[in-house]
Amino acid sequence: MQRLQVTRNIIQEEVAALNHAGLDRCPYIVAYEADAQDENFEYLALQLCEWNLEEYVQEHGCIREVEVQAFARDMLQGLAWLARANQVHRDIKPRNLLLDTKGRLLLADFGLVREIGHNASSVHSGEAGTMGWMATEVLAALGAGSGGRWKHKSDVQVAGMVIFYMLTGGKHPFGSNAITTQFNILQGRIVNLELLNGSLLARDAVEWMLTPDVDSRPTAMEVLECHPYF
Repeated sequence: MQRLQVTRNIIQEEVAALNHAGLDRCPYIVAYEADAQDENFEYLALQLCEWNLEEYVQEHGCIREVEVQAFARDMLQGLAWLARANQVHRDIKPRNLLLDTKGRLLLADFGLVREIGHNASSVHSGEAGTMGWMATEVLAALGAGSGGRWKHKSDVQVAGMVIFYMLTGGKHPFGSNAITTQFNILQGRIVNLELLNGSLLARDAVEWMLTPDVDSRPTAMEVLECHPYF
């Protein structure tokens, strides 16, 4: 059960996003069961999950590589499903990735999801996402004062950050504090990549997903189908 001290409108947006374009049938997206409200809070009943990824890494430290690969495949399958539905998540981060009772990783927290029009390649909106977990092109647009510019591949770059986070027991590929991390993402400077030198396939996969140029960055499905790490 998720308790949220937010407006009814935000709850409705999340429920609508989960029910949109078959997302409620996706096995890689947390299932919405019901919602309710009282005088002070809104409640979302979601399928039973045991951890969010942030908690799991804090408890277990570096995750076994075979487990990281399974979690990464689940995450990328969820992002590929979103892309087919013309949706961008816009807030991928360890806390918004849940582990269910069967050990599957599920995308969660759909309050910031937006649809990309069929004839468009991105969606323009105000600031969204979380510091340290936003893509290069999003930060560049925000820095230019034009608001966030989100593409399907924006979620892929952040997914690469999450895979790095799992492999290193909670470290970030772009730095060790929020301000430095934001600056390095914007500059495309991956400062901690050598931490993956023990697994060259993992390093290559993460580096590909972290490509600063969004046009050169792979889609979620390309990562799944083309990279041997997955």
